[in-house]
Amino acid sequence: DGVSVEKDDTENIWRLVRNESDGSREEQVFTAMGVIISKDLPPIARETRFSNDKIRFLSQYVRISGMGGTEFENTIIALRGLQQLGEREFQEGEVEEWTQLTVQGQDTIEFSNRYFTPRSQSIEGDSVPFPTDVDPNSALQRLAGTQWIHAEDNEVRYYRGATLTGAGGGGNRYIVAKPQTFRVGDIVEVQTSMVFVKDKRGRVKMKTILRAIAMVNCDIAMVSESLGKQMWYLRVTKRADRERKQAATGTPIMSATRMKRKIGFEEDEDEDETGHRAKRRGDRTPEEMIAEE
Repeated sequence: DGVSVEKDDTENIWRLVRNESDGSREEQVFTAMGVIISKDLPPIARETRFSNDKIRFLSQYVRISGMGGTEFENTIIALRGLQQLGEREFQEGEVEEWTQLTVQGQDTIEFSNRYFTPRSQSIEGDSVPFPTDVDPNSALQRLAGTQWIHAEDNEVRYYRGATLTGAGGGGNRYIVAKPQTFRVGDIVEVQTSMVFVKDKRGRVKMKTILRAIAMVNCDIAMVSESLGKQMWYLRVTKRADRERKQAATGTPIMSATRMKRKIGFEEDEDEDETGHRAKRRGDRTPEEMIAEE
């Protein structure tokens, strides 16, 4: 069974999903690599007065570039291909063309996620607390009031690369990080899912939603300016293995009526004890996914 674009039951958005043999749906999550060009990430330390319209659009984002690398340009081409896949769900001409940004003369992709969901669009049990690292002084929690919630769909996870040493040998893996860890110039992996949103005018836009961000390696990031010709990529992350327990922070996000979504950069339990990051089984490129359709 292939990938399709399906309307979310609780919101006026459409998601790129795979239908499972048991009848469940899993939102597809992709990974892109690049250099941070600009960002607006937590923590949010101060409370500011906003109108309801502005609260709705309060977001965090990161913009990454391949600094001229060929494979990053292939990432952009792949995203356009995914948009073409999604266009088939709508009337011809309804979907606005997705295009990359240009920042400081470089092709750039922005990934963002809102902090809040209207309570009227949420389902029971969908609200999750803000992590202390994101909202240390409860400023966002107070902004939420009674009209807004921080939902599972608004969550973003943060990681950084770490080198492990020991008797069994060294290796690299990702560990949980604070959002303030990230800097412009860092090399990062970004996990994203694509959604199609219809506005009041009936126009549809494809958006790249920020799900997780991981700094590849602090040492490498220090010399990121010299790595402009690195190979960047976009790949489909591995689907969750329902028969296997995942690390506590890497479990699929699930709720009563929402589709599941596998995010996070934690290692599988059966991987090398040194933390070596093996190629994920079941990875497919967007080109392969589109070809299946």
